[in-house]
This record gives sequence, C-alpha cells and structure tokens, in this order.
Amino acid sequence: YTIRNGQVVPPAQAAERRGLQPVMTLTASGGSRAVVGVNQPVNLAGNVEMPPNTGRVVKYNWTVAGADEPATIVAKPLPLVSVNRTVTFAAPGTYVIRLTVDGQRDGLVNSPNQTLLQNFKEVRVVVQ
Repeated sequence: YTIRNGQVVPPAQAAERRGLQPVMTLTASGGSRAVVGVNQPVNLAGNVEMPPNTGRVVKYNWTVAGADEPATIVAKPLPLVSVNRTVTFAAPGTYVIRLTVDGQRDGLVNSPNQTLLQNFKEVRVVVQ
C-alpha cells in the first residue's frame, strides 16, 4: 500500500494487493459519478477479482437508492467476474448504488465452516 494525503491506498490489482478480500471496480456510465436526466439510462459495470489462490466470487447483490436487491448466485464461481446492468431514475435527485460481492475459498455459497469474504463499491448518480 501507499500513503497519499494521509490516506492508506491499497494497490488496485488483486495480485498486488494480496490478502483475502475480493478486489473490485464499479463505474456508472464509465465513471465514479454520472450526471443524467430523468429516465435516462445509466450503465453500471463492475469487475471483481479474487487475489491469486484465495478463492472464487460466489455471489453479488446491488443496493439501488437504499433498496437491497436479492443476491445473484454466480452459476460457475470464478476468480474473476464481470457484472453489468442498466438503471434509470424517474425523479431528480442524488442516488447511491452499491455493489456488494462475496468470495469463498472453494467457490461454495453455503460453506458450513468458512466465512464468505466480502467487499463493496459505490457510485453516485445525479439525476437532473
């Protein structure tokens, strides 16, 4: 890691970061923040990577404007997963979208004796 302006900044790549937690990116129409009109589509793109030899991504879920959506189980858990979706908003305002991901060493969602490794990222959508 590096220290930048008094903040700990971990490496962006899972192989450099090491550890156990999934490493991820999330964008809204290509950036960390999108400014759109009412009912204009926003493309969400997430990339999730487990550090080498630590496990596989097993599930993810979206929280859109504070509302949790049901988790999506990854049909074939892999160390690297990309997720995409499009959202629209019917009213002006600022909306936060969160992508939460879970990884597990053996690619199991309900392992009886191991904890899922979790991480999340957020983006902001300003609707004018």
